[in-house]
Amino acid sequence: MSGTLHIFRRRIANGGDIYQLNYTMTGSTFAKVCGSPQELRHFLLELGLEPSALDSAWTALTRSGNLTLDDLEISPQQAAALGMTHAEVDF
Repeated sequence: MSGTLHIFRRRIANGGDIYQLNYTMTGSTFAKVCGSPQELRHFLLELGLEPSALDSAWTALTRSGNLTLDDLEISPQQAAALGMTHAEVDF
């Protein structure tokens, strides 16, 4: 089942950026925080994004501070293996 990955850049006072990730599919959501741009890039490569798609996504994220990737296929098992935390939702 496909879902949507939302990525939000959060600026930390006197520090760098962190990235909040929320993956939502029908009935479930998964969340993760990446503490560095390198960790986020590694996570996105682990999801299977092609390098050219990753570069486009990174440019959009850098420009606006958030990014939405639609129609991603991430199983609950894969999400857990990638360090995402599961939470039940009602939508």
